[in-house]
Amino acid sequence: MKIEEQVIDIDGSCRDVNFPDVDIMQAIALLNHVLGFCELNSASDSEGNKLSAEEISNQLSKSDAETIVSYWKCQGLISQVQLFLSWNNKSKIFIELTFFPQDVDKEAYSLEKFKEWLKPFLVALNTKTYFVRYENASWLYGDTNEFSGVIFSSSPHENNSYQAPPVDCQKRRDF
Repeated sequence: MKIEEQVIDIDGSCRDVNFPDVDIMQAIALLNHVLGFCELNSASDSEGNKLSAEEISNQLSKSDAETIVSYWKCQGLISQVQLFLSWNNKSKIFIELTFFPQDVDKEAYSLEKFKEWLKPFLVALNTKTYFVRYENASWLYGDTNEFSGVIFSSSPHENNSYQAPPVDCQKRRDF
């Protein structure tokens, strides 16, 4: 299956986009980007407290927050996303952007349009590095082995970019 098909393959799993760990200011910039084209459906912190968009921003400003999960209804190429933020050592934040293939506008979709959709996220996070992958709870950041579920990635060093080989869907579903 081609890379562009893997991004929108409706196989029952979601797609995750992972970025390098960021600082608080980059996370706030990302939230401001999301607020520009999405409306918050719901959000909660690691203790289950419901959060508004303003409260997410306030939580991001604290270095003692643990996890924030938010669900957004969006305009554009992808109609719904989940934004997962998790503090990993009180100073850096792990970010995962999740979507379901059925929420991608198939009429407008192309791999290039998807990469264009990602660009403002990269600008907000001040990075060129990301991994687009099939959902895989045991995935380790940066792992691009054959069974990792990574569809493609990008890094500032052209020769470090990764594109998955064509996937045998039966084989991939085994992990």
